[in-house]
Amino acid sequence: MTLLQNNLQDLQLLVNNVDYVDIQLDDMISFPNKVLDYVSECKVYKGTTPIANKFFKTVTASNTELHLKKGSKTCLVVTGESWTYGDRLMENNNIRVRSLDGTDDIYYRLNNIFAGHCARILQSDLYLSAVPGNSNTGIVCHLPNILHHLKKYDYEKIYVIVQMTSPGRCMGDSRWREDTEYWNNFMGNALGVDKPKNNVYTKNMITLDQWYDLYEYGMCDLINAHCNHHGVEDVIVWRNFNPVRNKDLPCKMADRSWVQFLAKLYNYNFDHPNCNEAQWFEDLHTIFAMEDVGHERKMKELDAIEQSNTFIQQSPLNEWHPQSTAHYMWAINLLKQAGWWNEV
Repeated sequence: MTLLQNNLQDLQLLVNNVDYVDIQLDDMISFPNKVLDYVSECKVYKGTTPIANKFFKTVTASNTELHLKKGSKTCLVVTGESWTYGDRLMENNNIRVRSLDGTDDIYYRLNNIFAGHCARILQSDLYLSAVPGNSNTGIVCHLPNILHHLKKYDYEKIYVIVQMTSPGRCMGDSRWREDTEYWNNFMGNALGVDKPKNNVYTKNMITLDQWYDLYEYGMCDLINAHCNHHGVEDVIVWRNFNPVRNKDLPCKMADRSWVQFLAKLYNYNFDHPNCNEAQWFEDLHTIFAMEDVGHERKMKELDAIEQSNTFIQQSPLNEWHPQSTAHYMWAINLLKQAGWWNEV
């Protein structure tokens, strides 16, 4: 792990040079009813996530930023993409949430997604930031905006749950193509085709497996650095599609992906993909100094993607996106792995 720790990124540069973007939560809904649901006796402030990725043209999902305030002295921050958002939640075979056309039922969504369950058990306020289709770059780089925004509320304690999705989505983020000091240090092994930058591997190109390891470690390193910068100690990261690569990471990571968690419940075994975007092998070579990925390895990765997609589609607990029961089970799993369950 020394190689990763020494050569990934200049964390001080990244953390101290954040260009904070203001979060606008202009609309408010009041839920005065006193019921057992989490969304009761509270106010929910809503808005749309600011997007820095120039290739991400439109956010079709509604209410991608939500701050549920119950008057607690603690707040749970949960950030991610569609699996965190609660996309395609259904009730009696009717879709209650659908990001593609902006369909949303805030009351139903917050009461049935894992973020709402976690906040209810922790008896905390909730800040939810989730953009369907977002990349890990978008998720991680928006985290400091959220923590900066929450400073005005003087919470005594903040918990943070961060989702990591497939790494291939970052190849579609415009920031990975920018030639700036900040982005060339985003992961210190970044190597533009024409402009080598501080790359320890310039003379010794990395393998695909090394890239996977560096990527996961680097994302967790940056998440941990941003949280430390804002005085947040309680953080856990989880992956929805892809297995965990590293045993030792800078912050807590759920020991298996959500797909692996669900597959185990069905005793269904298959190889899980390290990346879910079939075209991404070629994209990597446009940014990083990589050894060629052989045909056999490519086919193995593509077969794993197909097996994973088949399970996600056919699982009654999932149906492409997790349903209410799966969200509840995932909430319990995260709280226990984070070590927060004993604080209840």
